[in-house]
Amino acid sequence: MDWNGKPLELYGETDVVAHRRIDINYLPCEPKQITEANKHLQKTECLVDLKDKKALKRRLKKTKKYLRQPHMVVITNTERIDVTKYDEKIIIKESIVLHKQFNVNEPSWIQGFLSQYTLKDETDFVNLGFEVVKHAMAFEMTHLIASSWTNYPGRYKFIGLQINVKETRRVTHRQTYGLLEFGGEIGGNFEFIKVTGFLIAKVLVTFNFLALIANRMYIWEPPTQEKIKKQKKNPRI
Repeated sequence: MDWNGKPLELYGETDVVAHRRIDINYLPCEPKQITEANKHLQKTECLVDLKDKKALKRRLKKTKKYLRQPHMVVITNTERIDVTKYDEKIIIKESIVLHKQFNVNEPSWIQGFLSQYTLKDETDFVNLGFEVVKHAMAFEMTHLIASSWTNYPGRYKFIGLQINVKETRRVTHRQTYGLLEFGGEIGGNFEFIKVTGFLIAKVLVTFNFLALIANRMYIWEPPTQEKIKKQKKNPRI
């Protein structure tokens, strides 16, 4: 975002521009022609005789002396994918500080990239072809590169940061060893379902058979009238 807190869109005139980027340049003051009308502002404004090359060099040298040994600090929010995690813990969000020192006597620039990483996840116990897609945006910077902006007071900069949207994307596919894959390896899904159904039915039938035996062994039946008469005649029965 800019100094006013407004977001800066990394797009060109249309949304389909092939190369989208934004340039952030650290420039010396833009010299203006000194005149009788504005010479009283010389201490606060960048005023110099534009026709005097020595005066222009002195102005640039004064600016370099003021900067001394500067460095650039970039603080950015970034994301990365942790393939050892699952669910919401896959995307790790963090803030990083990128630090670069530069020489004011050697104009340079740094190339930065906005990269997208994608994880296509199939980690169910039974993989039916459905996948969960997660995206992560990361910011990366390269080393210092010599700049061609060396013509003061024309195009001149101390350092620049060029942010590009990376044209490539890294895609990671993650898949677990599912139940259907196991069935396919032991002879096909049909045979797997057949064997599984047989084992389940066997357990249920065995359970019912044992329950029937236990019921027959320990069930109590009321005595019949004939048996009651026999017991009255012979109590020992």
